[in-house]
Amino acid sequence: MQGLYALEHSRNANYLLSLDLIEKQFDTRFSQLAEDEKQVGWIFEKNHQRKPENIQIGKKLPEKVRQLALDILDAYWNSDEQEALQEQKFAPLLQQVRASYKEDNDALTEEKKNIMAVFKEVYEQEQPTIDVDASDVSKKTLVKAIDIYHNKLQEDVKNLEARLLQQSRIIYTNYLIGLIWVTEIAELVNLEKAAKASSLLKAPIFEGDYKMGQNVVCQTLKNSDALKLAKEQRKIDDAVLRTTVRELYKKVIKEDEEYINYQKLGQNNAEDDKKIVNHILKNIIFKHEITNSYFEELDLSWSENRKVVQSMAVKTIKAIMGDTEEEDGDAEETEITINKNFELSPLSKNWDEDVVFYKNLYNFNVEGNQRYEDIIAKKTKNWDIERLALIDKVILKMAICEMINFYSIPVKVTINEYIELAKTYSTPKSKKFVNGLLDSIAQDLIEQGDIKKSGRGLMDNK
Repeated sequence: MQGLYALEHSRNANYLLSLDLIEKQFDTRFSQLAEDEKQVGWIFEKNHQRKPENIQIGKKLPEKVRQLALDILDAYWNSDEQEALQEQKFAPLLQQVRASYKEDNDALTEEKKNIMAVFKEVYEQEQPTIDVDASDVSKKTLVKAIDIYHNKLQEDVKNLEARLLQQSRIIYTNYLIGLIWVTEIAELVNLEKAAKASSLLKAPIFEGDYKMGQNVVCQTLKNSDALKLAKEQRKIDDAVLRTTVRELYKKVIKEDEEYINYQKLGQNNAEDDKKIVNHILKNIIFKHEITNSYFEELDLSWSENRKVVQSMAVKTIKAIMGDTEEEDGDAEETEITINKNFELSPLSKNWDEDVVFYKNLYNFNVEGNQRYEDIIAKKTKNWDIERLALIDKVILKMAICEMINFYSIPVKVTINEYIELAKTYSTPKSKKFVNGLLDSIAQDLIEQGDIKKSGRGLMDNK
């Protein structure tokens, strides 16, 4: 959804960029008209006291400027009221020039209006048929604006698809970083203990003060070959991570009440170890501004992806502890068996299939954008579709796309999934709005034969 939301923003931005081109092209022409009008006045001022054979008019000037200048010069020379014209600062003569250029200005204003209207009508068409009463210059401006829109949009479509897959990889990288930071915190505790042991002061060492260093979850993560391999494959920079985690440890964790209480407990207990690691992950690593600023530099959508990363990390801790329950505390544990061969959490259960679905959903939405826009517009006749919340429009388009193009997904499943997205990402009223609109649209599409389902897609398809 993030990619299509970004693409919708891109459409709007490219549309405005093309409109801006039209505006600037016409602004230049309006300015030129004003400049030409002044040129006529300057030529008159320069030549009205000369003889006709001695006048000076630049050969490169526009034909209309030259002709108007000659006309008002002739009018002045042939007038019997030259003295009166001079007293009036030649206003009657120059008024003829202003009237002529006002006609041009009005005509250009109308032409601009027509060009803007046609652009709004055809800008998304790949090979638009342009029918507009306008000058060749204006037609060229229109064609250029449409070309800019399409070329920029095609570039954005490709870049966003690549960025979407990259963003998915970043989610997994951030999950690994969270786990690595847990091991680094334990390592910092052990380093503190070693430094105190080597101190010349030989102060007594209280094991409880360094309890985190022997945390069974941290040690299992540290010794995990799977985590080491994943870190190498992702080329995660330990040095940068350590700089951040040192600051987090000194400024936040050592002052955290739950951490202090954990350190005061007796001998290490696996359940206590799990609880403190979960607390540090959920409430510090994935929440504090020190680490959030780091994650945000890697992931522009961190505020949305944080919950996914946190969920993956918590599931990993459960796997280490041998938990099979979905939520902590759902069952009493009589004995904890540490799973040293735990598996890292996948981004999804069937990632390869998900990537294919991901790409298809994106590309179908790109290809059918105008069709889905028209379907929504017909169902929202009393609304200006441009006033629709952008996120709602994206959700509706994605749902329509999925209903039409993915034969194995039941209609009801699609509608329910996108209602959930509306609840999570849009306004409080969006759930009801999206639900009602999708139900109505789905019914129309089924009746028109645009929705064809097979296999599992036929389930609950009423």
